[in-house]
This record gives sequence, C-alpha cells and structure tokens, in this order.
Amino acid sequence: MRLHSKAVAILIMFLFLMLSVVPIINGYYLLDDVESPITSIFYDEYSGMVTLVAILYVPYEGQEIIATYYKIDGGPQIEYSYPFQLPEGTHSIEYWSIDNLVGWEPHKTATLTYDSTPPTVEITSPEVGLYLFGKRILAIGSSTICIGKVPITVIASDETSGVDMVFFNIKNDTGYDSTPPYEYTYKDTNFGALTITVTAVDKNGLMSQPVTMTIKVYSLGIL
Repeated sequence: MRLHSKAVAILIMFLFLMLSVVPIINGYYLLDDVESPITSIFYDEYSGMVTLVAILYVPYEGQEIIATYYKIDGGPQIEYSYPFQLPEGTHSIEYWSIDNLVGWEPHKTATLTYDSTPPTVEITSPEVGLYLFGKRILAIGSSTICIGKVPITVIASDETSGVDMVFFNIKNDTGYDSTPPYEYTYKDTNFGALTITVTAVDKNGLMSQPVTMTIKVYSLGIL
C-alpha cells in the first residue's frame, strides 16, 4: 500500500510529538516523588553562631541545591554562605533552601537566644543599723551590727536569659537560692567582722562579678 505524502507528513509529525511529549509527561510523574531539600539549623548558644546545612536525602538524577536563605526577625532575605552570629537577645530565624527541580523548600523557623552579658547582683540586706536575732531594731549609725543570725537578701537580674541562681559565700558557710527574692540566713558562730560574698549565675552559665559586704556579727550560732 502506498501512503499519500500528506499522510506521511502527518505520521512523522505525530511521532515527533510523541517523542517530545512522553518524556516530559513521564518526567512530570517522576517529579511528584522528588523530595525538596531539607535544611537543618545548628546553634552554639555560647558563641551565638548559627550554622545552616542543606542536604538532599534521596537526590533525583540531576537534582542540585541552588541556595539556602534565611531571615532574622522577619528582616530582609539573606543568602547563606557561612555561619553567622546572632545579635544579643532572643530572635526568630526563618530559613529554607531551593533546588533546580522542586523549587522552594517549606520555610522553617527557630527561636534562638544569644546572651553574652553576665547578670548583675546587689546585696540589699542587711542594711546599716543594728539587727537583733534577724530583725532590724535600729536604723542609725554608719555600720551594720548583727547580734545572732544574719538575714541576707539579694537582688539579681539578667534581661536576656534570666537568673538561674545566686550563690552565698560567708566565712566557711556556703549556700544558694534559685527563686527570687534571693535569700539566705547565716547562723554560725562568729565574733567580729564577717564578709558576705554573693555571685549570680544566669541560665546561659554566665557569672556575675562577686559582690561583697563586710559587717560585724556577734553570734553563738544558736538563734
């Protein structure tokens, strides 16, 4: 049977279209199973350094990661190229990656805190005056005299990560308090000068400068 030249042209065109379209269709269905990049965040809370790592767990043939991006507190989009340091405080980090097949990875967010400032601490009690068995009975003079036990009260603060605890060091006696108001009572035997040292530690492990107070204490360690 002889084919008409017009029919031959149509047949050739049909075959050409099939060869062109079928791979695209097959590729389309295959891409349904292609996974987008997965980006992980790693944070060093002591240095404030943030590292982003993007990988393809099951890469499709020819699939490549093009770039990784991040935003700090909803700010401008930044292309990630190397670890970066957070500013002081608590921040929201948005991050994601893109590849050449699937496109955008779903955005992820993380809340991170960088604290490089030690806490502050202040002794507020005992004050100047005379204390009898833990109670202030006279608020005069220029020195602090305690007869009997010594009530110690401290104010500590840390705006970024918060105070974890306050340590009290008095002569051979030590103690701590992790709940404000930070308090401790010295009850040991002492006759004469007594130095009180307090130090605060925040929840990031940073320690304040020690604060000291020297008072006069006369105590048998009974009351």
